[in-house]
Amino acid sequence: MAKSIEPLKIDGILNSYETIVDDEFIYIVKPYCNKGNLIDALNNYRTRLLTERELRGPAKRISQALKIIHETSYLHGDVRPQSILLHSGGSNP
Repeated sequence: MAKSIEPLKIDGILNSYETIVDDEFIYIVKPYCNKGNLIDALNNYRTRLLTERELRGPAKRISQALKIIHETSYLHGDVRPQSILLHSGGSNP
């Protein structure tokens, strides 16, 4: 039997609309992120290395998001470039 889990709402972290758990799978419904994921963005820079200045902002935001997750007693079990979703528009979708 499937059950729904209350979504975690934390500023700066992509909110889930809904999480459903059944006997075999976990389904997480999230907003569309129009810039893909971090690995896509990094692959677009194959012609040159990113500078420290270009990496500083995103690295800081990723670190802050992980800190907030851990402070709320949650654990992100899949931190990798493919699981870091990007969105343009200035606000959390």
